[in-house]
Amino acid sequence: GNGNAFILIPNPARETVQVALIGDFSDGVCKLNINNAIGELVISQEMNCKDASIDIDISKLNQGIYSVKVTTGNVSLIQKLTIVR
Repeated sequence: GNGNAFILIPNPARETVQVALIGDFSDGVCKLNINNAIGELVISQEMNCKDASIDIDISKLNQGIYSVKVTTGNVSLIQKLTIVR
């Protein structure tokens, strides 16, 4: 449906970040990709869209700015994530 979004809690994050889906996500797989500032894929995970949220371990990532992309069907949503230590 329309109005789909997600939030990152906390942001900036340190060791783990929660990806929380907002809106009317249908059943199925949501793909989560995290890319670093130069576009390299550093984390790739999948979740059931109905689970609404997932915790991701980012403790091995360097501090900096990352982009988090959630893809389901033909919809992609992107948010910036800042990692600070």
